[in-house]
Amino acid sequence: MAGLPRRPPTRVIEPRGSVAPLPAGVWGADRAQLDVTSAGATVRLFCAHGAIAQPIALDTEGRFSAPGWLVREGGPVPIDETLFRRPALYGGRVDGQTMTLDVLVDSTPPALGPFALVHGQKSTLGPCPIL
Repeated sequence: MAGLPRRPPTRVIEPRGSVAPLPAGVWGADRAQLDVTSAGATVRLFCAHGAIAQPIALDTEGRFSAPGWLVREGGPVPIDETLFRRPALYGGRVDGQTMTLDVLVDSTPPALGPFALVHGQKSTLGPCPIL
């Protein structure tokens, strides 16, 4: 089919108010740690753990909000923790190498936090005491 005009190559255009990924790596504090990857994050809090199963994006002001789940710890460890997973909304703001993190569980205030995390710093979390 010679003579037909060729289509120009497809271009990817950034959406308005474009977002940036949350920097990967460990973000830690005294009682919290967020291990971020390009696919999401795992979360360790004092006597709780959870996950975010999607990429975390920062808006132009460094804020983020991502759904996930959280399991509160204490007492015997269940073989299958699925029944104890609660929906959680992880949100906060990043300013350079510091992050403020809040966790809202079951859409019910008050939120856990705020936690002041530092990029590249591991948490000093110890084991949760048996209640």
